[in-house]
Amino acid sequence: QAMPATSVVNYAPETKANSQIVALSADGKLKFWSFSLAPTSVSPVQVLIDVTGYISAVSDFTATTPTTVVETRPVYTPVGLPAGPLTQETVYPLALDTSVVPANATAVVLNVTVVQPTNFGHIRVYPDTNGLGTTTPPVMSNVNFIPGRDIPNMVIVQLPPDRTIDFYTVYGGSGHTDLKVDLIGYIAGHVT
Repeated sequence: QAMPATSVVNYAPETKANSQIVALSADGKLKFWSFSLAPTSVSPVQVLIDVTGYISAVSDFTATTPTTVVETRPVYTPVGLPAGPLTQETVYPLALDTSVVPANATAVVLNVTVVQPTNFGHIRVYPDTNGLGTTTPPVMSNVNFIPGRDIPNMVIVQLPPDRTIDFYTVYGGSGHTDLKVDLIGYIAGHVT
């Protein structure tokens, strides 16, 4: 296909993550293109692509009215996780029962916003596959952040049998961040 006129990641001199759903060609391929005002000899761009899953043709996506499922800031009404900033290298489990996500949902679509982080770092969002809230975090990040900036990203997470997803934050040193997560949709059907 011809290259579209829209972007999927707008970057500055910092590490930036973004989620994207991309239709594959008939032979299973995709293309990506980077544009910068400076030539790559002056301003090289490194790209890392993590395939976090796929949606089959028989799956259905349903958009929902945004519903806050995590709010850690005490000045608002905390929900979902303990009130207060997340500390690094701690697994925070979140159960999404059928009052929030229908029983036929196999994955959720979230808007994950890191709020006022105190250091450089990233957050990982992933299924709680062992049912204990202690599943080992994957090595890929969902949101990369810098101190003092609120940064959102869309995240699609498969729902395991216990309907629990985990959040895990890593910093370049010490630090903490608040977190706001809104459920914006779900997928029913086969998701891997």
